[in-house]
Amino acid sequence: MFLKIKKILQTTLLITSLSCITSYAKEVTFSLDAPEGFNKKVEIYLNQDPHPIAPGDTEMTLNLKEKVYDVFVMSSNDISESYSFSYPETLDVSTTDHIDIKVTDISAIYDELIENEQNHEHLFDDSQEELQQTIEPMQYDFSEEGKASATIHVQGPFNAAFKSVTYQFIGEHVYNIKLDRDHNFEAYAILPVGKYYETETVNAELDEDANAGHVFFIWTHGADEEDCHKYYTLNEGDTLEINDIKIMMVGINGDVYEANSKLLFSEKLLENYKTAVDNHVERTLQEQFPEDYKEPTIAIAEAKPKEEKETFNYTYIIIGAVILIVIAGTVVLFIKKKSEDED
Repeated sequence: MFLKIKKILQTTLLITSLSCITSYAKEVTFSLDAPEGFNKKVEIYLNQDPHPIAPGDTEMTLNLKEKVYDVFVMSSNDISESYSFSYPETLDVSTTDHIDIKVTDISAIYDELIENEQNHEHLFDDSQEELQQTIEPMQYDFSEEGKASATIHVQGPFNAAFKSVTYQFIGEHVYNIKLDRDHNFEAYAILPVGKYYETETVNAELDEDANAGHVFFIWTHGADEEDCHKYYTLNEGDTLEINDIKIMMVGINGDVYEANSKLLFSEKLLENYKTAVDNHVERTLQEQFPEDYKEPTIAIAEAKPKEEKETFNYTYIIIGAVILIVIAGTVVLFIKKKSEDED
């Protein structure tokens, strides 16, 4: 009888342990049906926890251990909200192992709305060009008493990354002609007659949000980007036109390329982009989960997410086993004592 009870208790212990580690788990695949050229991050929220699909990927498989999920899909870096997503809003893992997500480009819809908007011609007019035409150029007077004079008219390129640049003209003296944004990078300078040459040196003052890094700037001439080392002779009453100068950037490896405001603003643009993404994500999630919005429990990353693995809580197994052993020991001692009493 003692051996029979012991065997029953061992069987009960095994069944209890197995029941502690057995839980429902199933692979579910999420597929994107996206238009050509779609290259955005996509986050699939299951009960508010994000599972990111990296740009360029169209499929993700997860091991899910709960039966029912609320589903929400968004793109964290689609800050212009050019795409919409269609998908089932509830996932029952017991009946579904595949979810299709339809991605639709809706930017054309907004373009059409703008096109059909009344008085839309006022959205794009020549006001900026007209404004530039009304800006007065800077005026410099470097003339000397008792000497004949001439004029040079300098028109530099407009680049939003620069607050001002200096064009240098050298004769008996060095003449620094400052061209600034407030005057459309244009200036007239009255100089004594004589022989002059120009330098390629650019003394630049950048916008507060621009950063040149390790590059420096030089002047060049025309489409062929000729060096700025020309010689000029100014005669009395002349007006010399210098309107083909360009600002070039020289990298630490010697590469030369035209000054580009996008490059000079790149750090600020990246900072603004990250801020815009964060604001877009926060606003979208607060709209989707207005009452119980919580910060994502995992970071939204470009890399593929690791599959959600089934984990077991061995603490409960150990506690259950110990309790059963104690019960078994108590029962055995009780039976043994009763047998001795009967003897």
